[in-house]
Amino acid sequence: MRALGALHLHSTYSYDAKVPLKDLKQLFRAHGLSFACMTEHTDEMTPARATAFIAECRALSDETFVFVPGFEISYRDTHILAPGCTTFVSQHATEAELNTWREHAPLMILAHPHRNGYHDRAPEGMLDGIEIWNAQYDGKVVPRNGARALFARMHSVHSKLTAFAGWDFHREAHAGGPVIAADVDALSETAIITALRSGTYTLRSQVVEVSPNGVLTGADSRWVALLSTGYVQVIRAGKVVNRVLAWFGLKLPKKLVVQIRGRL
Repeated sequence: MRALGALHLHSTYSYDAKVPLKDLKQLFRAHGLSFACMTEHTDEMTPARATAFIAECRALSDETFVFVPGFEISYRDTHILAPGCTTFVSQHATEAELNTWREHAPLMILAHPHRNGYHDRAPEGMLDGIEIWNAQYDGKVVPRNGARALFARMHSVHSKLTAFAGWDFHREAHAGGPVIAADVDALSETAIITALRSGTYTLRSQVVEVSPNGVLTGADSRWVALLSTGYVQVIRAGKVVNRVLAWFGLKLPKKLVVQIRGRL
C-alpha cells in the first residue's frame, strides 16, 4: 500500500522546537500524513531523554499513524539525519562516535547540504542519502538546485545513494512541504524504514515528483530550476527582514508568518 509521510521533524525533545510530540499527531494527520520520521537534535539530548522520546513515539503510534523515532546527529559542521535509529550515542559526534551511530542507524542522510557549502564531511561510505529538498531553506514546492547538483555528482560515484526531502519542522508554521509516498506492506516502523532503505518511495509536492534517483517528473526541469531560485531568494529576503525587525525589537505578526510560510 502507499503511505504518505514526512522526514526531518522535531518536537520539544529537541532544544529548539516548540510543539510537544503528543500534539503533532493531529497536526500531521491534518496534512494527510500517516507516518512521521522524527529526527530529534542530539546537541542537548541525554540517554534518559532519548529513551523517553522513543517510548513516547511508540506509545502514540497506532494502526492509522506511526511515529518513527530517530535523531539529527551533529558532526563537525555537518548534520546527519538518522531516522529509525533507537540508540543514543553522543551529543556531538567524533568520527569514532559517528561510526558507532552508523552501527545502530538503519539510514544516515546528509541534512540541508547548502548550510556547509555543499561539502560532504561524513567519512567515505557513511551516507545512504542526501536531503536534496529542505522546506525551511529551499521552500515547500521544489527541491534546491544546488542540492540536486550535489546529489547528481555524488550519485554518479556512489550509485546506491538516494534522494530525500524533509520539512525541518520546529513549529506549527513549518507544517507542510514535500511528502514521502512510500510503498509499504504494512503501516509499521519496520516497513517504513525498509521502504526508505530500499528506495521504494517518491518525493512529492503539488507541482513536482522526484524519484529516489533524483529524477524529476511532473514539471519541466528548467521551470523547477527557476522556481527553486525564486523561492530561495524570497526565503533569504524574509530572513533579512526578520533580522532588521529584531534589531528594532519588532517581529511580524504570528498569523502573517504562518500564512507566508504556508505558501512558501
